[in-house]
Amino acid sequence: MTQGKNESLRQYMGHFAKACLNIPNLHPVVAMHALIVGLKLDLFLNTLFAEPPLNIDELRARAAKYITIEENTEAARRIESPWPLPQRERESAGSTLIHHSMPVKIW
Repeated sequence: MTQGKNESLRQYMGHFAKACLNIPNLHPVVAMHALIVGLKLDLFLNTLFAEPPLNIDELRARAAKYITIEENTEAARRIESPWPLPQRERESAGSTLIHHSMPVKIW
């Protein structure tokens, strides 16, 4: 099982946990190795390479921290973006978008 390109860490951890429930007598070390091998290349995986977790519980705790970071980063990105569409969709829409003046942020 591998983490999809657009799959969040929370989604991947959930899918992985469900898959593990279907494997009888799964050894925690094997589960931990499979989880790490299936992660997409990103900051979380790099930290696991730099400092490998000692056990599955430590891996889950570290994943929970990165899930929070990932979700907060996504929320901040949505708040800061003056456009309702992701960059990829704005580019594909091209000239069909009507460009208005940029909104002013008032805090």
